[in-house]
Amino acid sequence: MGKLNNIQDKVYSKMLTTLSDVSYEFTAKRETPKEPYDPRNPEAVNTTEYSGKGIFGLSFSIKDSELFQIQEKDQKAILFQRYCTNTPDIEDEITYSSLAYKVINISVIPADNGWVLQLRRV
Repeated sequence: MGKLNNIQDKVYSKMLTTLSDVSYEFTAKRETPKEPYDPRNPEAVNTTEYSGKGIFGLSFSIKDSELFQIQEKDQKAILFQRYCTNTPDIEDEITYSSLAYKVINISVIPADNGWVLQLRRV
């Protein structure tokens, strides 16, 4: 695990310097139906908020476009587990640079240390 932490430290260092133009702090929220269901308040939800830092504004490859239903203005983002206070989920709303996006798709980075997200503007 030590080598993986060293790699993550190097990536984080690059996020703060070389990649600072695409690396942003973000906030996120997830709304889930309140349990147990209350018929007097059927729209009640629990809100989970979390934050972190990630690389945003990335483009999808042609291969990605063939595999997923990617719209023209969708963005790709990379979030590293080490710097997130929660695990992202589909339908979460992520805000960075004062712009809100909905998480459409998520894949786990093969080293299991983060996520690649497909984001769509809300």
